[in-house]
Amino acid sequence: MKVTLQNFKRLPGTDGFSATVSLSGTPAFLVRNNGAGEPHAFSPLPKQPRAHFRASLKRVKDYAQSLPSVEAEDGSSSEMDDQLLISALVEREICARDLRRKLKISILFTASDSDDLFAVKAPCTEEVFAKLRDDQKAVEILNTLPFEAALELYLKHG
Repeated sequence: MKVTLQNFKRLPGTDGFSATVSLSGTPAFLVRNNGAGEPHAFSPLPKQPRAHFRASLKRVKDYAQSLPSVEAEDGSSSEMDDQLLISALVEREICARDLRRKLKISILFTASDSDDLFAVKAPCTEEVFAKLRDDQKAVEILNTLPFEAALELYLKHG
């Protein structure tokens, strides 16, 4: 099962959001957070039977519990649950939007001698890519990768 967010929208002036949670591409229920530190709020889709909503939410909760624990920066770990899963999907969506914006205005790449992600403002041409590979020891140029592969590198190095 693949859990994703569709119709993701940030709430203006807050860290809040609203989205549709989809299970394997099928809309399952709505999620919302007002950005004030409260847990995510789940609600049924319009005209969705309550039983279908509860069954979809249970599938997400069960799926989340089947995932490995999440390790925090301080070394502690937490069991994965539906709240953490949605938070991770929200973070991924925010990073994906940031990456799309950056790919439009610059060339992003990793270098063989560093774990960092670098950006240069230059035209996206094979000539520029070759120069980056030669002069900057560019290993992966995110602009040349499929978006999901570029996003994985961006999340890892960004």
